[in-house]
Amino acid sequence: MGGDSMSSMIMLGLMVLVFWFFMIRPQMKKQKELKKFREALAKGDHIVTIGGIHGKILEVADSTVLVPRTVSSPSPPPTTHTAII
Repeated sequence: MGGDSMSSMIMLGLMVLVFWFFMIRPQMKKQKELKKFREALAKGDHIVTIGGIHGKILEVADSTVLVPRTVSSPSPPPTTHTAII
């Protein structure tokens, strides 16, 4: 009886380890790379926002960037760093 419960605990532990290794770890790595990319944004970089807007950065602030929406737009609204992919 004791061996059955011990092997069940080992199997459960292995399943958790595999889940972490294949699901959680890659997502954390992707988030870290995206954060590094967003921190390295500079004036003149070409970007794509979450909404699919392509543009070139005009100005970078602490948490926002200015990306022109259209040619006739006199002053583009700011876009947050988290909206850039």
